Amino acid sequence: MIADLVIILALLIGVYIGISRGFAGPLISEGAFLIALFVVLHLHGLVDGFLPIGIARSGLTVVLVFVLSIALRLLARPLVMVWRTVPLLRAIDAPLGAVAHGLLAFVLLYLALGVVLDFDRNVYPLLRASTATAEQIELRASSTSTTTTSGTRC
Repeated sequence: MIADLVIILALLIGVYIGISRGFAGPLISEGAFLIALFVVLHLHGLVDGFLPIGIARSGLTVVLVFVLSIALRLLARPLVMVWRTVPLLRAIDAPLGAVAHGLLAFVLLYLALGVVLDFDRNVYPLLRASTATAEQIELRASSTSTTTTSGTRC
């Protein structure tokens, strides 16, 4: 019951964020990030020569992605303003944003619940099964020592 309420609340928050932010702005932001990531990953060879492998190169990559995505967002801001000045596009901006963010919240919840349930179903029994008592350890140690001295293996 509580889990159902949490899921419904998360979906409603996603829809509310979609209505308040719209569709065009977040779409441009995500597109700018993906373009920046693509550019930095494909042009990383330019910095390979003067930076050693490690934290410096990784840090520079993160900073370049961050700076390039901000620059692309600033360059694309007029496109969002044009989108919001056209009456037809402005009318569908909030509903499209609500649908997109609601679907995004659904997918994120689905993935998160899948991870939690997979961990609970597959990993937790392994963790619980790996707990051994002192008697089990002594029994296993004594059975191993007797089989190795007699030359036979179980």
